[in-house]
Amino acid sequence: MIRELIYLFILFVAGYFVLSTFFNFYSSAGKIIANEISNITTPTYESQVNYIVNYYNYGNYSILYLVQNINPSNCINSIEVGNTMVNFTYKVLNQYTIELNISYPVNAGNNLTITFCNGQSSLYYISP
Repeated sequence: MIRELIYLFILFVAGYFVLSTFFNFYSSAGKIIANEISNITTPTYESQVNYIVNYYNYGNYSILYLVQNINPSNCINSIEVGNTMVNFTYKVLNQYTIELNISYPVNAGNNLTITFCNGQSSLYYISP
């Protein structure tokens, strides 16, 4: 009877340490993940951030991904590469990203001016 109680006590202590370690890790991991999400969603600066995240060229055709911190649901009226007005289509991928399909070869060093339907224009520089 005493032997079973000793085994039960040892099993209880070992289980306590295993479970407390697991739940402490689970709690710490949750705090780390919540902190990372908070850092992503909380803007550091209140200024508007617009940039081209990536671009691809296929002959005389380019695909660009525009990221901005304002809602891109506003339509795009025109796009100029340098001083050339270009034909384009676009689709809104998520709240902050627009895929631009431009029928013009866009290269590093080009300036891109996008005019939205509300009259706001944004200038982008394609970096190498």
